Amino acid sequence: MKLLLEQSFPARQSALLHTPFVSTERSSRPNATDRDLVDDAAETGSSAVVFLGRHALGRPDVLSRASEGKVAVVATETMNPLDAIDYLHDNIGVIRRRLSERAEALLVQRGRVLQFTIDELLARGVEDPLS
Repeated sequence: MKLLLEQSFPARQSALLHTPFVSTERSSRPNATDRDLVDDAAETGSSAVVFLGRHALGRPDVLSRASEGKVAVVATETMNPLDAIDYLHDNIGVIRRRLSERAEALLVQRGRVLQFTIDELLARGVEDPLS
């Protein structure tokens, strides 16, 4: 399984997410939009694009594009890149399992992973999926 990380994740620490079953690639496009990242993930055969912070879960354009491209959206609860890497690392087994089961959207928090469908997030119509 391959995950595309947005460029905000630090390169050195991103390597901590590699496992025998999960590979990660950090985007090399400095000015890529969230939609561009979803397109890149679909084109490179990535299972998901990982965003720093949960903003992408509240963006209908990103969610619709992800649904069209059959790419999952994974977001972190925190905007702190180092904390986000820790959250992802601690939950990588759960993330892998949920994505293998065709999860569409995940919010990774400290110690847990919340799962959503794209339709559920679009129906909420709000910027913050937890409000």
